[in-house]
Amino acid sequence: MKAGKMKTVVLATVMIGSMLMSAACAGNSDSNNLKTNTNGATGSGAAVQSDASKSHDPVELRVGVPEWPGESENVEAVVSAFKEKYPYVTVKVEKMVGDPHAKVLAQAAANELPDVFWLPDTSVREYQDLGILAPLDAYFEPNGVDVADVYPSMLDLGKVDGQTYMVPRDYAHVVTLVNTSLLKEAGLPLPSNDWSWDTFMDYAKKLTKKDASGTTTQWAVNSNIHWWAVWTPFALGRGGKLIDEAGSKVTVASDPLVGQGLKDLWDLSKDGYALDPNGQYPEDMFMAGKVAFYFAVKSVASSINDVSKAKGFEWDVVPFPRLPSVHAVGGGTSGYSVSSKSNNKDEAGAFVSMFLTEAGQKAFNSAGNSVPVLKSLAGDDVWRNSPVEGKNVEAYTIAPEADILPILSAKLPVSLINESNAGYEDAMNKYLLGKLPLEDALKEWEERINKAWK
Repeated sequence: MKAGKMKTVVLATVMIGSMLMSAACAGNSDSNNLKTNTNGATGSGAAVQSDASKSHDPVELRVGVPEWPGESENVEAVVSAFKEKYPYVTVKVEKMVGDPHAKVLAQAAANELPDVFWLPDTSVREYQDLGILAPLDAYFEPNGVDVADVYPSMLDLGKVDGQTYMVPRDYAHVVTLVNTSLLKEAGLPLPSNDWSWDTFMDYAKKLTKKDASGTTTQWAVNSNIHWWAVWTPFALGRGGKLIDEAGSKVTVASDPLVGQGLKDLWDLSKDGYALDPNGQYPEDMFMAGKVAFYFAVKSVASSINDVSKAKGFEWDVVPFPRLPSVHAVGGGTSGYSVSSKSNNKDEAGAFVSMFLTEAGQKAFNSAGNSVPVLKSLAGDDVWRNSPVEGKNVEAYTIAPEADILPILSAKLPVSLINESNAGYEDAMNKYLLGKLPLEDALKEWEERINKAWK
């Protein structure tokens, strides 16, 4: 790998796009203090459902949604299901443009957050620490939510200290998208649903092509090396531990098994099997038909299906490979939260609860572009047959017991999360560019965090 000018090309999947809203939230507190009291529900834990013998004052909810294609339409479908139970509630869906993180912080500071708004799992702890999220657990049972039916890993991504602050909208379990045309050219069958790391490496060696100068012209994998949902499983994959909670320290260097696991991932790029994270490419090389495997989630399948027709290759999907010592699979989600300053928390809590019911999930997933977050809908044909029938869709829901959380982001002080993420990037780049041996690169990362974690 050539040590040129570094340019980090973030390859993470479409889980976190640009969005959220900017209009004022009627009735919000006049306080300009961003860190607020979040003592949740207004008392009942549920909106009062429609009853012929009862009348209700009209309520308007503002719901902020990302701007990416299809999200507002999917949420409007949930609104329709919600209105059947709560006809006295008017729901105003607001499609917002701009960086979602910056937008939420600006709206919160100006007391303009909607009653309900979208956020990625990576923002839950930060927003909860700022006091802008209301706890949601009290709304679930009164609104027909069976939390035992929700994939635990996705529900846990919305929790802080055991309380739920975000409801997940889908189940985004990392899988391996496959260019089966490249496999056929190499005489390789589609891997089995229990394929191992050794099998993956055997395929990688057979699928990677280099020219006479040693430059890779066909890659085995787009490893999504920057994404926590990929690198964290690898860090655990040889049996390593990332953190010593009792000692309040990270152990990315002091536990050598972490380094062995990360080396498995990083060497894919170092040895030319995976795309260079500092490389510059004319287009998405998997979409161009030049990469055999892609660690991603179901939401990209529709785009792959469309592009494959134009580019003339076939595709399928298999699970994330089983790593050598620990079966660990990453994942992620985004979802919806209730503003701690909403004056309509009962109705807002009832609305977000809809995302965890069969009616709400069927409405939201009516386009089939994501996997329902309810285990009971794993066999539903709507998502299984999208974007096309005949794929190995079992891969999307296999082994939920292997799902892992973003350990460092979940356990570190909020103030150190970004610093730790930067530490990972620096360690990876210094190793790949030959600036530091693996052990020294990881030691820098570890010392950087532990020095600040008192």
